Amino acid sequence: PAERRWWRGSPSVPLPRATTVSSALARVCGASNSATMFSGVRGGTPDRWAAMRLKQLQQSILERLAEMLAPTGFRKIASSFWKESGPARLVLHLSFIGHAADVDVTADVAVRHHQVEEVLNAERQLTIHEERQTATVGAELGNLAGLGQHRWTVAARTDVDPVCSDIRDWFQRIGDPFLRRFSSAEETLRVLEIDGEEAGLICPIPATRARIRDVLREALRDRAV
Repeated sequence: PAERRWWRGSPSVPLPRATTVSSALARVCGASNSATMFSGVRGGTPDRWAAMRLKQLQQSILERLAEMLAPTGFRKIASSFWKESGPARLVLHLSFIGHAADVDVTADVAVRHHQVEEVLNAERQLTIHEERQTATVGAELGNLAGLGQHRWTVAARTDVDPVCSDIRDWFQRIGDPFLRRFSSAEETLRVLEIDGEEAGLICPIPATRARIRDVLREALRDRAV
């Protein structure tokens, strides 16, 4: 079965421009693993200085957003922000698409139901590190809003604060309600059992949805005993 490996691979919406750098959705959608970090392209040749500059912008974005989200209990883990919520983990993840002169940022959210992932990961061939990063349902913020993939562009350090503020605003309006809603195993199962458009958005692979439904049903029966 396809594996939902996080932090590497391409997002659920194809990225037509330049180089992609990891997406949390790859772990939910079963996307293939392939990413090249920040190749600044000038005349078709990677520019080392451009790559270093864009890498610095990426780090500035992550550090500033970490400061903004700290009061809500989210802590930075690589390019993501995690918050444990009982039997589930809530995640906001950023992906970076590097160009010669700027970097685009996308944001996605996901919920990891630990009991579900422990069962599913036993059926996969993953490293311990990869097993910790799988998620059960998730989606990119623009797609959750019904607008298609949303990107923020950062070309200089002066862009970092306004972009991070807007990412935080999108997260508060769209991402956080998603996380709170789907941190409920009952609500997750309800949506996946309907198996409609929303289920396809938050867990796109039919076989994976079916397997998650099976595991959730069993888990909820055990809790009821």
